Amino acid sequence: MFNLYFRMDQEIDIEEMVDKSLIKLYEKIPGYHFGFIGAIFGAISLILAYFLHITADPSYTIYTHFISHLGIGPNGSSLSFSIGLPLMSIFIYFYHIYEMRRLKYLRSIRNLFNLVVFGASLSLLGGIIAGIFSITNFLHIIGAIFYFLGYLLYYTGKFLYRILIEDNLNMDLTFDSIIIISYLSFPFTLMISFFDPKTIRVLSIHFFEWLTIILHLLIIILKSINIYKLGKLTKKSEKLEEYQISVNQRIQNRFYVVLEEYVLIKLYYKFFYSFFIFQHKLIFFLS
Repeated sequence: MFNLYFRMDQEIDIEEMVDKSLIKLYEKIPGYHFGFIGAIFGAISLILAYFLHITADPSYTIYTHFISHLGIGPNGSSLSFSIGLPLMSIFIYFYHIYEMRRLKYLRSIRNLFNLVVFGASLSLLGGIIAGIFSITNFLHIIGAIFYFLGYLLYYTGKFLYRILIEDNLNMDLTFDSIIIISYLSFPFTLMISFFDPKTIRVLSIHFFEWLTIILHLLIIILKSINIYKLGKLTKKSEKLEEYQISVNQRIQNRFYVVLEEYVLIKLYYKFFYSFFIFQHKLIFFLS
């Protein structure tokens, strides 16, 4: 029993240490910066790898090849892919941690919290593995599965939180829904093509993979910009509130000054009036 309590205390201490470190990090670098930079960097590295590939091999298209084929491409495309995917995954991971911290009650619901954390961590691991090992290596397949499954779990957990806890149909929920559908579309078309190979002529599984990644990066950019704008609006409203408080304070101070002046004038009036009456009575008495 003592060992159980000791382990629980250790877990709490570790969580507190991580929280403090994250607070310091996001105070220096706002979390949405990680999302914006990660998505832009990822998009640039993939586009660069694509154009480097097609300049040497024009047969490469998004309808006939997976993104992973860039990792074994010519003309430096493999280098762009191998650097871009792991770094993109790391940046986006810190953005997702920032997103989790914005969900006020997520930590109190341990099952959902664990699902979201596990999903984000799995996608990070998958992105790093898939970037380091090429498509010809079995570990790349494992990394790709981790990458797709991780994001699916992460956004599903967030979606359930929004629906069950916040019950708020906002733009974030809409974006998460689009990402979930896109991440389901790729394995769905992959499964259909496996059971019915003729569907490849109609449904391009390669295109659905590209569409999934592009949509995901685009949505992260849009969400990061939206968080930035909300932050600016919040700061403006806080400044306006501070200004209103200062104006009210000045009005209140001015009122007290006027009141003090009025009281002083009234006291002076009473004093001089009393003095005048006293002087008048004294003269009357002496006469």
